[in-house]
Amino acid sequence: MFKRIQWIDIWKGIGIATVVVGHVVDPDSLTHDYIFWFHMPLFFFISGHLYRQQYYFKNYFRRKFRHLIIPYISFLFLFSIPEYFVYFLQFVRDPSLSLIWDTLIVTLRKIYGGRSLSLWFDVFWFITCLFFTQQIYNLLYLKYKRRKQFLFLIILGCYGLALFDSYFLENWRFPWNLNVVAIALSFYALGHFTSRLTANKYFFLVAAAIVAIVAIFADRSLGWNLDFDMKYKDYGIPLLSWTIAIAGITMTYNLVKAIDSTTYLGVVFAELGKASMAIMYLHQPIQFTLLKYSIFQNPLWRSLVTLIFSYLIYRLLARSLLLRKLFLGNHHKTYRLNAL
Repeated sequence: MFKRIQWIDIWKGIGIATVVVGHVVDPDSLTHDYIFWFHMPLFFFISGHLYRQQYYFKNYFRRKFRHLIIPYISFLFLFSIPEYFVYFLQFVRDPSLSLIWDTLIVTLRKIYGGRSLSLWFDVFWFITCLFFTQQIYNLLYLKYKRRKQFLFLIILGCYGLALFDSYFLENWRFPWNLNVVAIALSFYALGHFTSRLTANKYFFLVAAAIVAIVAIFADRSLGWNLDFDMKYKDYGIPLLSWTIAIAGITMTYNLVKAIDSTTYLGVVFAELGKASMAIMYLHQPIQFTLLKYSIFQNPLWRSLVTLIFSYLIYRLLARSLLLRKLFLGNHHKTYRLNAL
């Protein structure tokens, strides 16, 4: 059993808070755009930061399958129950082949995953993309760990493939968003490469702040399209948008380091970090449900309540061994070091 790393939990807590806020606020707002510049790259980066060399592909595959794919299937099934129940009631009232066909199409979309899923299932693409990113990077690193330059060229080539996919295969929908792995690998690899970095952190903070200021100026005053949405393979301006994502990650890292883990704020974000994967699944169904009530129309209020409800459900799931296995991908109350 590995112990949790407090500051990593705080980092994930900040990350999942940005995910919730990014999905709650108006899609046309600046808050939405700026959060999307870095919030999903952040989770791939953290996962890479936690990567440790794995010698046995099968064992690594099984462990990650239990941790990521079993909860994916469990939440997919759980959230699908209301929809299938409606189809069932319609079929009881008026049996028809067209209804059976519609149900089959919906089922195939759920199996296909990725961009085919929306609303309650909006973030499910991330789980399958992360799983395949981890597996592919593990294989690449085991094979080329002594040839780091060649590994770097492969990752750079994958980034090129991601851009090609974005520009020339714009309307193609790959199963489980497998195509997004091409760009996710760059964030994952950088997270791993910098996990033992001992360079001057303040230099990177200043550089990140400058990049962020320039990006905001370019967005607001020059009208540059810096949108970054990994799910829909909108990667903005090549290299520049990627650099902006890294700047956002760097700034959140320094924010984490500035938050004392013994303070109330640090404890809160650490708890959210522990529940980050559960919140990733739960926040969309909760916030869409809250949206029906006028009292929750305010984005900040709805974000806060969504985080609270998601966290409470996580705590309930964590109390049962069976539910932990099905929905949290874990057999113990404490996650392993590389929980992502």
